[in-house]
Amino acid sequence: MAKTNEKTTDVVKQELKLIPMNQSSAARGFDAFDSEDLIVPYAKLMQALSPEVKDREKPEIKDGDIINSLTSFNYGTEILFIPLSFQKRRILWITRDNGGGMACQSFNGKNPNTTKYSDKCAFCPMKDWGSNEMKEKSIKELGFDEKDISKPLCAMYYTFPSIVLNMESKENQLIAITLGKTSFKSGKQFINLARSRGGDIFSHAYKLKSVQEKNEKGDFNILSVYPSGEELNEKELAELETIYDFVVSSDINIHMEDENAAQVKGEPKKEQENNSSDDIPF
Repeated sequence: MAKTNEKTTDVVKQELKLIPMNQSSAARGFDAFDSEDLIVPYAKLMQALSPEVKDREKPEIKDGDIINSLTSFNYGTEILFIPLSFQKRRILWITRDNGGGMACQSFNGKNPNTTKYSDKCAFCPMKDWGSNEMKEKSIKELGFDEKDISKPLCAMYYTFPSIVLNMESKENQLIAITLGKTSFKSGKQFINLARSRGGDIFSHAYKLKSVQEKNEKGDFNILSVYPSGEELNEKELAELETIYDFVVSSDINIHMEDENAAQVKGEPKKEQENNSSDDIPF
C-alpha cells in the first residue's frame, strides 16, 4: 500500500500485512473452531453518555472515540479500512430497561426472522412513521416510551464487513463498519461513493471518521466515510480477494448492540427525499 507523505513528495511503502482468517489451524487448542464460531466485532462510536465513556476504569476512552465492540480497543477518532462486502440489515430492538436483545432481525433488509410483525420488511408497520395498531400493541412489550410511537422503531443498518488497519500494532483486523441510526445517511452516501469509484468494493481504502454534530438538543457524534489516498498493489488485492471469498461464503456472526437512545441527543428527522423511512438517519 503506497502512501504519500504529507510533508514531502516521497512515497512511503506501508505493507498491508493481512492476517490469516484460518488462525485456528495455526494455534493449538482451537481445532474445533470454525467460521460458525467467529464473532466479528463492529466499530462502536462513543457518545458522551456511553457506558465506556462514563466508566472511571477506562479513562482512555473519550466522547467521539471509535472502539472495537468486543475488545474495547480504542482506534481514536479515525481509522483506515477496506470494505469487503455490503449488507443491509434491519433490527427491532428491545430496550435495555426491558432486558435488551432483538425482537426481530432481517439479514437482508427484506425478510424478517419472525413473522410476528410482518412477513416482509417492506410492509412492516414497525419501520413506518406515525402511530399504528401494531406499534400501539407492541410498544410497552419492547420497552419504548409512548412518545416514541410516531417514530420508526425498527432500524436499518448499512453494514460493511471490513479489514481495518490497526495503526498501533500495524496489523489488520476483520471488523464490521456499521452505519445506522444517526449515521445511516453516511452509510447511504458511502455505498454510492464506493460504486462510483468502480471495481470491486475492496479495491479501494477509506477513512472512517468521528464527526460531531449539533442540534437544538445538544452535541452528538456520527460516523462519516471519506476516500483515502492509499493505493493497493496486485499482491494486496489478491489477498483481499481471498478474505472476501471467506467472508461471503462463511456463516459469520456480526456483533451488534443497540445504541441506547439516551446516549444520542440527536432525534430522528423525517427525510422528504423518496418519502421513505429507509432514508432516515436515526
